[in-house]
Amino acid sequence: MKTANKAKEELIKVIEEVEALSQHAAEMEKLRADQKRVELVAQETREYAESIVETVRESLVVLDADLRVISANRSFYQTFKVTTEETERQLIYKLGNHQWDIPKLRELLEDILPKNATFDDFEVECHFPNIGRRIMLLNACRLYREADNTQMILLAIEDITERRRAKEELRRYREHLEELVKERTAEIRTANEQLQREITERKQAEGKIRQAVEEWRATFDSITDLVSIHDKNFRLVRVNKALAKSLKMEPAELIGKTCYQLVHGTNEPVPNCPHVKTLATKKPVTVEFFEPRWGVHLEVSTSPMFDTKGEVVACVHIAKDITERKRMEEQLIITDRLASIGELAAGIAHELNNPLTSVIGFSQLLLDGKVAGNVKKDLKIISSEAQRAAEVVKNLLTFAGKRSSVKQPMNINNIIDKVLELRAYEQRVSNIRVITRFAPDLPEVVADYFQLQQVFLNIILNAEHFMIETHKRGTLTITTESTGSIIKASFADDGPGVPKENLGHLFDPFFTTKEVGKGTGLGLSICHGIITEHGGMIQAESELGKGATFVVELPISGY
Repeated sequence: MKTANKAKEELIKVIEEVEALSQHAAEMEKLRADQKRVELVAQETREYAESIVETVRESLVVLDADLRVISANRSFYQTFKVTTEETERQLIYKLGNHQWDIPKLRELLEDILPKNATFDDFEVECHFPNIGRRIMLLNACRLYREADNTQMILLAIEDITERRRAKEELRRYREHLEELVKERTAEIRTANEQLQREITERKQAEGKIRQAVEEWRATFDSITDLVSIHDKNFRLVRVNKALAKSLKMEPAELIGKTCYQLVHGTNEPVPNCPHVKTLATKKPVTVEFFEPRWGVHLEVSTSPMFDTKGEVVACVHIAKDITERKRMEEQLIITDRLASIGELAAGIAHELNNPLTSVIGFSQLLLDGKVAGNVKKDLKIISSEAQRAAEVVKNLLTFAGKRSSVKQPMNINNIIDKVLELRAYEQRVSNIRVITRFAPDLPEVVADYFQLQQVFLNIILNAEHFMIETHKRGTLTITTESTGSIIKASFADDGPGVPKENLGHLFDPFFTTKEVGKGTGLGLSICHGIITEHGGMIQAESELGKGATFVVELPISGY
């Protein structure tokens, strides 16, 4: 029984051991299955990694601790055109023509495993046997395989020759571009400077043109003659201010109007029109005519303006008011007649002088004899009047006679007295009162008697004219005095006076404020010339409505 139990126990023990072995066998089978799966995954991973390595464009080389090539990828063999026999198990620095035998590269590679170091972008440029001169960029790092505790070096080699060439080409191209840009910039700068100069010159030219236009316009408008430009249809294209002022209009208001309407008040050109003649002959024309609407004599000159074909397209008109010239011509005729009358008067005076001398002589003889009182009184009147007539004849001969200029010392009081004697009758019948305030013992002046007589007579005649014209009478005050080295004679009237704007022109030739036919404008101008020639001065002082004063200054004889 004990034996059976023991056997039973042993059997149970055996069964348990068999079960344990079966279980262990199952576990081992599972482990083997897991190992196969791991190996399969590892194989797939290795194949995947190898496929990646093989497809990488960079050349990859795996080195052992001695720097021998363990393996290289396809890109390495394709790039360097070598075989596995020429590469694997070879020292890296003995490959090819030892182009990798670079001390710095060896130093870097030898430091990787001991120091677990890496290096990046180590550049190698050298001649390779099968591919020529290349530039390679190297990167390296440590690889560790735990399965067999192996340390390796992964060396990545990138051929950057083309990139470098492209970079160099790009650099050269960039430099070329920069040079072109510099050149172009310089050209642009030069062109810009030239443009600026041209702009400046153009602005200066435009400024000069504007200035010339303004000068032309100012000149055109400052001309006192009546200037205008007329087209072929007699219409005004441009007028100056003088013409506009004479028509009492603004220049712009005249543009486009016809000249015959404005000047003559007609609907067509007048006979003898200079514009018509110039259009027909293509030559300048000058005509004179009296314009009754304006009451003036005009001299109109027309000059043609041509186009590029030589056709007259317009005319320049210059109209001058020649009324004063006409008056002067008439006055010259009158002057010539007066000269003839003067000669006639001189002849008559000579003829009258002889019988007057007889009358004076015989009347004096009778007065010296015994005659009745009433007869003697009549004889005295006859003698006095005859002597007065003789004095008038004498003055007339003196004033009208031909003579040469002779300067000698004389007293101007006497000259003024003689002139007043000539004008005594006219002044008396015209209600002109003369007040003389002559300085006694007045120093003499060296002068031409007849020239000073002409000056004083002209001043007195002017005073008489304006006093009579203003109020049919008047008072003329004549004063003489000496001041230092100067003799001064003043002629003050109570006439209308002289406007301020006319004072500065009184001594200008042909300037007159008298009515037409009553003055030539030469009298005071001649007076001014005579007094200046004597080393003196003549001036006018006046206040409108309060008369005028003419002052003559002459140097005293001996100064």
